[in-house]
Amino acid sequence: MELGDSKQAQRTVENLQENASSLQGVVRQLGNGTVALYTLVGEEKYHVVLVTPTVQLAREYPITASELDKKIAAFRRVLLDPESDPVPKARELYQILVGPIAKDL
Repeated sequence: MELGDSKQAQRTVENLQENASSLQGVVRQLGNGTVALYTLVGEEKYHVVLVTPTVQLAREYPITASELDKKIAAFRRVLLDPESDPVPKARELYQILVGPIAKDL
């Protein structure tokens, strides 16, 4: 279920903002170069929230939850097979999970 205009969605957004604000304090205490990432998987999109000591920003990647699950399972399979090269699957997941905020890091 994607976030929408409902009261439930608004509460979810408010909770995320509150948690991210609290997390900013923790990130600040951990020192320079520390960031936190919130990841949220919706039915139709993957969302990632970057939290630094001074900034909170959100990005998204258009992928269904089921497709993301399949990609994660495929990556896990190649990790378990010593004959397989995990790098292509790792790069693919990196582009989905970190790619949307990579330039912001």
